[in-house]
Amino acid sequence: FAYILPNTNIDSAVIIAENLRLSIMALQIPHAHSSAGNSVTISLGVATIIPARNSSSSALVKAADDALYRSKKSGKNKVSI
Repeated sequence: FAYILPNTNIDSAVIIAENLRLSIMALQIPHAHSSAGNSVTISLGVATIIPARNSSSSALVKAADDALYRSKKSGKNKVSI
């Protein structure tokens, strides 16, 4: 999924992502084969457009994807920029 948050700075985007992560974790969805019990977790990547560096939409998506994979590689269930 991708959230597009126009006119949102990186700090606010991180807060939104963290609130989403916590809300999903609180759902307590039963899953018989989960090592995390009934908790569903997500990893998120947050990125912003910096006009002088990555003003294209493809650069923005790549930056967010790179941040997502940093979240996954560093323990999952977290938000990375």
